[in-house]
Amino acid sequence: MSTYLPTPPAALCPICGEQNLCAQVKAQATGEPAEPCWCFSQIISAAALAQVPASKRGLQCICQRCASAQGITPKADE
Repeated sequence: MSTYLPTPPAALCPICGEQNLCAQVKAQATGEPAEPCWCFSQIISAAALAQVPASKRGLQCICQRCASAQGITPKADE
């Protein structure tokens, strides 16, 4: 018998409501070391970030699909 564990709100995209696949949220939930998240190597457009409701800013990450819909670009190697 398995135990149902609800998805924490931080794991959901605040725009579409689907899983955001945030590596940081996964690490917090599992206690495992955090892997680099997909967003660490991207610049997410202001248009995409503007779609995040004010009440969820800084609390929930947008998913790659929603970020891509508004335009993301790879960060230059530092």
